Amino acid sequence: MEKQIIREEIFTKQYDGIIRGVIASDLPSDILPTDIIDLEKVDREYTENNSWDDHTILTVYREREETDDEFEKRKSRFDKIKEESKKLRLEQYQKLKIEFQNTVIYTEQDMIDCFTAGVKFGRDMMNNPSNTEYMMIVNDNKKL
Repeated sequence: MEKQIIREEIFTKQYDGIIRGVIASDLPSDILPTDIIDLEKVDREYTENNSWDDHTILTVYREREETDDEFEKRKSRFDKIKEESKKLRLEQYQKLKIEFQNTVIYTEQDMIDCFTAGVKFGRDMMNNPSNTEYMMIVNDNKKL
């Protein structure tokens, strides 16, 4: 995990109507060459519950690297979430294990053995209910 770049809003101003340009004196005096200037045109909207006229929003953003304090806080939040997630997955696993502990899971080799036995006895393996019986026998042999 490494430090991130944080974008902070350092200045905002709203103009009535739609404007095409910004006067330099409207910008903050401490603006840097690396700052990001954003002009957002918002069209008018008239609805039953909410209405506004055309306007333009000028926003200036400044990007910076997160401080050591911010990085440590973010890292500890991430570690906490990771630990909680692991705990929840373990709880889910334990519930599923209890739910399915008596369920038999057949391996590919079990299916091959079943098919081989069916072919040996001339059975239709797709429609013959004796497949289940055979799989039970295979499973009983495994327990021995």
